[in-house]
Amino acid sequence: VTVSVLYWLLLRCCRVAVEMSIVPITWNEFYRTAQTCRYQHPRALRDQVEALKPACTDLTPYVYRDPSIGALLLAKGKMLNPTPAGEPAVHFAITLKPQFPNAYPILSIEQPPAGWRIANHPHVDREGLCYLD
Repeated sequence: VTVSVLYWLLLRCCRVAVEMSIVPITWNEFYRTAQTCRYQHPRALRDQVEALKPACTDLTPYVYRDPSIGALLLAKGKMLNPTPAGEPAVHFAITLKPQFPNAYPILSIEQPPAGWRIANHPHVDREGLCYLD
């Protein structure tokens, strides 16, 4: 009985770990998930993300499924390449939650160029997140 209980717990933990991992998805799945999970303003969300695509490299959609919040949508890409002066590439991630205030995407700059302070960006708040217009 002890072995079967431990086996069941192991399977349960593995299933939860798989369910709660961040996995890449297609853009169609990304937008469909936004609609089925009742994200607010799904059309505005699609328009904003589509407007970002030409300005960044390798913008890739992901989903993080969490039973407590449903689906958390993410997209990650590179905004600026490294410069000859040694400034690093600027990467960003859009993180979307269905009930986020204003329900609009958030742009998070993960690695600002040398000498830049994230707070200097016109759309960045104190937590280093900036709202897409």
